[in-house]
Formats: sequence, structure tokens, C-alpha cells
Amino acid sequence: KSKTTYYKNSNNQTLWYVKVTGSFTYDGTTAKCTSVTPSAVSSDSAWKVSNISGSKSGNKATASATGKQYLNNNVIQTINKTVTLTCSPTGVFS
Repeated sequence: KSKTTYYKNSNNQTLWYVKVTGSFTYDGTTAKCTSVTPSAVSSDSAWKVSNISGSKSGNKATASATGKQYLNNNVIQTINKTVTLTCSPTGVFS
């Protein structure tokens, strides 16, 4: 299962995104994240994404990344984004 958060401009165009993909086990009583794969991609040449990381804790899988906007090789904006995928004991994701 996966979940994505997007960073968009004022025209609702996606500049970059962070995605977490997690595997879970659940038995109706407890849920546990067994693996996590983070990813982040820029769709705008002015933005570069770095510091991509993933973690898991209990029933949650989390991915984080930093997006930096460049102008003339200078960083003019830095945005950190995090996305968390949660699995309930019955296998419902949010």
C-alpha cells in the first residue's frame, strides 16, 4: 500500500511529491508495519529533492524529503514534506 503527498504551486500544478510504500501485517487485533520504501520525485526543473528517508513504527510507515527551489544556482526556497501511512488492526489504511 502507498500514500503520496504533493507540493503544488498556486496554479495547483505539482512541483514535487513524497511517497511512502509500506507492507503491513494485521490480524483484527493489531497491525504492524513490516517494511517501508520512501521515494520522492521532482516534476519541475527548478526543484531538486534530497534527504529522502523512511521509517516505520508500530502500524505506521513514514517518508520524508526536502525540496529546494533554485534560481541561478542559488537556493531560494526550502520545503520539508512528510507523509505517513497508517494501517488499522482490520486492514484499513489512512
